[in-house]
Amino acid sequence: MENQLDPRDPVASRMIRIKACRLCRRRGFVPSDRPDIQQELWLHLAAQFETFDPAIRPWECWVSVILDRRCISLWRQRNAERRTPVREACSLDESVPDADGRAVPRHETTPEAADDPTRLRDLERDVAHVIASLPDDLRAVALALAFGTQNAVGGELDVSRRSMTKAVDQLREFFLDAGLDQYL
Repeated sequence: MENQLDPRDPVASRMIRIKACRLCRRRGFVPSDRPDIQQELWLHLAAQFETFDPAIRPWECWVSVILDRRCISLWRQRNAERRTPVREACSLDESVPDADGRAVPRHETTPEAADDPTRLRDLERDVAHVIASLPDDLRAVALALAFGTQNAVGGELDVSRRSMTKAVDQLREFFLDAGLDQYL
């Protein structure tokens, strides 16, 4: 390899073209974004070129890793941009229904309002009641999920991914039936 990136490199050109096409098929992107994405990937690859060491990994592998990471970053940036405009300006004094269906000012439904000690005690009591009413196998899963991810808990309990998904769906139903849907 030379000391600079060759824009005619067939490996890099092909990977950039493929990864740009894949990214354009993701939600939030359109096919007309492809040239811009390709240019961004070329620029990123050129900026990272100095970190290439053939003793650590082959050229194809290095290019793939660098481009994958940049595509993930581009996708995350685009999703962050998509979420921001969706937020609507609204008054915190506007009435909205709470979990019990009563009309309350919006500011009472914000996460900051959830720090109210009375609400937290009520939530703890409601969750404890639901967990106590669960069958033993689901109770074990629910208690383990309080401290780990679904995949981690499945590994600890020696439960398949499909069984964990079923268990989580069943737990969700129990909590929905108890009226705790806003906390799911």
